[in-house]
Amino acid sequence: MSSFTITSDLGTANYLVAAVKGCILSYNDKANIVDISNQVENFNIYEAAYLFKNAYSYFKPSTHHFILCGLYNDDHKALLIAQHNNQYIYFVDNGFAPLALGKDVKVYQIKVDETFQYNIGDIAKTFSMAASFLAKGVAITQFATAYELQYKPVDLDPVIHETMIIAQVLYIDNFKNVIINLTQQEFDEISNGRKVRIEFTSNTQINTISKNYSDVPIGNKVCFFNNAGYLEIAVRGGNASDLFGFETNSGKNDLYNRVTIHFEND
Repeated sequence: MSSFTITSDLGTANYLVAAVKGCILSYNDKANIVDISNQVENFNIYEAAYLFKNAYSYFKPSTHHFILCGLYNDDHKALLIAQHNNQYIYFVDNGFAPLALGKDVKVYQIKVDETFQYNIGDIAKTFSMAASFLAKGVAITQFATAYELQYKPVDLDPVIHETMIIAQVLYIDNFKNVIINLTQQEFDEISNGRKVRIEFTSNTQINTISKNYSDVPIGNKVCFFNNAGYLEIAVRGGNASDLFGFETNSGKNDLYNRVTIHFEND
């Protein structure tokens, strides 16, 4: 039985996700299908990459992952596939791959015939057919050709200085907790045990990095590294994004989504 996941910005209030699953089952009738998320913010490949790369490693080898987010972000219409960490990932050339899989990932373009139209139905059919080939032992090079990515996403890497890090909002979860584009590894490499002061909107600051939500009383702000290893700002039992005015920035350089981490010697 082949396993599939779907990560998309298609939502759940229409037929589109069901249509994608129908395509998968048409070509892979014993497929097991899991939704990573169909509520990705519209066109937000940064959010899609964050959700996907922190979920896909939990799936068994040779799982097929359909990324159906930001399908119309650019004019590059290539349908792509990559084999990465023993998984098969299907996506379009819109910047997702460098964000989720790294800039050196080897990518192939799936061949389509003259009847193909760039819509969700034909995209899902093409991906599903490719997955069925792989399940039968057909090599990627038999139905796809090497491809060089054209779309270059705006980097959302934190800006690192000797005494501070300037980071941005990466994702806001269902509980309105705010995830920042700074990993614990990056933080540890520069902090060197120095005192930390985290400043963000409305001159708000936090002077301690906690282990989890329960380190502070209910209603208090808290900052910690989450299970995915990213810095998270939350209010225990509250709504951090609305309280502090955070929004996802979808790659825009937005001052109001900036978080500055200062390091100070004793």
